[in-house]
Amino acid sequence: MDAHKTKQQLIEELGSLRRRVAELEAAEVRHDELEHELRRLSWDLAERVKEMNCLYAISKLRDRHGISVDEVLQGIVELIPSAWQYPESTCARLRVGAREFKTAPFQETTWRLASDIVVNGSQSGTLEVFYTAERPPMGEGPFLREERNLIEAIAERVRRILGYEQAEKQAREREQQMIQLDRLAALGTMVSGVAHEINNPNNFIMLNTPVLLEAYDSILPVLEEYHRDNGEFLVGGIPYSEMKESIPVLFSGILEGAKRIRTIVESLKGFARAEACDLSQLVDVNEVVRSALVLVNNQIKKSTSRFSVELAEGLPAVRGNSQRLEQVVINLIQNACEALTDRRQGLAIATAHDPAGRDVVVTIHDEGVGIPPDRLPRIMDPFYTTKRPSGGTGLGLSVSASIVKDHGGSLGFVSAPGDGTTVTLRLPVADGGGVRAQAVR
Repeated sequence: MDAHKTKQQLIEELGSLRRRVAELEAAEVRHDELEHELRRLSWDLAERVKEMNCLYAISKLRDRHGISVDEVLQGIVELIPSAWQYPESTCARLRVGAREFKTAPFQETTWRLASDIVVNGSQSGTLEVFYTAERPPMGEGPFLREERNLIEAIAERVRRILGYEQAEKQAREREQQMIQLDRLAALGTMVSGVAHEINNPNNFIMLNTPVLLEAYDSILPVLEEYHRDNGEFLVGGIPYSEMKESIPVLFSGILEGAKRIRTIVESLKGFARAEACDLSQLVDVNEVVRSALVLVNNQIKKSTSRFSVELAEGLPAVRGNSQRLEQVVINLIQNACEALTDRRQGLAIATAHDPAGRDVVVTIHDEGVGIPPDRLPRIMDPFYTTKRPSGGTGLGLSVSASIVKDHGGSLGFVSAPGDGTTVTLRLPVADGGGVRAQAVR
């Protein structure tokens, strides 16, 4: 130190030194702060890189050829832990309907971050991320705010995958439905020709059987005389005394069967006939039910041993198209038969005139499997069916509902699993009431 410096100079130098020390200390603090901020930014950048890598890997996974949707969803779940703050303590699960995809190992804990998967306006599943060990509180429990954004982004990608899967499935179903409709249309055009081919030999049977029966009656006295004179003899391997009573019954059965063939063929021709939809006819609903029963009689016999039909007397006519209404009744009866799992389960059909006098009512009740509550509101939606594996198109009830609506009527369903189903078809009475039906029990 310079001994010649004044006291004032020394004080000023001391102040300068103190300021320099303070500046150096502040610089050191600032350096520490900058270093801390750099470490934080580096960590934050690393976390964002992990998230971006996860999303990129999901995109690459979706673009792979020859991989199923389930494999893609499982792959997405397995990519999730590496993008979270604590990968070693992270597990994930994706639930889509009855399907479940999860990491291995998996542990469900209280430290959970979740996002719903919404497809076409309805919740289809849930994506969940769990920490298997307690972690310090962050933006959302132990999870970062950015991890909330990430799970939402992943859920959105899953939604798109499921939406695409759903659209592809519907496209395949519609393709199959169109093929089925083409087949039905082709079958309809064939019916008249087949009916004509059946009618020709059947007419021979109906014309010739009475002639043969008359011929038998003519030779019966000769056979009786021969039997008296010569005793018992065989006719077709059966003793004459037994056969003579059976032959008229056999001829009668042949004739009755031929008449039934003719009735079925005429009903089939009428059902398949293409004609303008005239809704101005006066229709006897009882006759519509009878015609429908002719066509589905065989299915009813195969499905149940307890079938009953009760057609009310004096039903007023409804205005509409008998062919279209027959189509509705046939569809409802077929659905009822298909719901039966045991021939001991019953099927009942009845017609009535409601007490208020406004509608004719057809009720079809089966004791079959019933319809779950979640499916009941959708059964008349176009292309909705639970019988796709057995060839169902999902068009029967939809078309039937449309026909009934065109007639100003309504279809109602009451059902529960195990309790069977009751379908109520209501049709407005024609102005003036029209013809009155005869009762059948």
